[in-house]
Amino acid sequence: ELIICGDDMAKKPSAEPLLFACKNLNVEPSKAIMIGDSKSDILAANTAKIDVIALSYGYNQGENLKDYNPQYLCDNFLDIIPVLTQR
Repeated sequence: ELIICGDDMAKKPSAEPLLFACKNLNVEPSKAIMIGDSKSDILAANTAKIDVIALSYGYNQGENLKDYNPQYLCDNFLDIIPVLTQR
């Protein structure tokens, strides 16, 4: 288990928190997946070379997250289940 708080290190869109988590959990970034609802989540994951599932609702600040090229874009939280099971 690992908890990383917003004040522990650089904030997203920095990839640092994601790469720190991968290293400490002994998971290759290519095997991880980020689930997020903001441009910063997508940018951090892309920089870390981690696939991202973007949720089209939530803290997206009115931006169309599709513009940031997430690997997956889901309109409903339950839509992530098929994405996770196919990986």
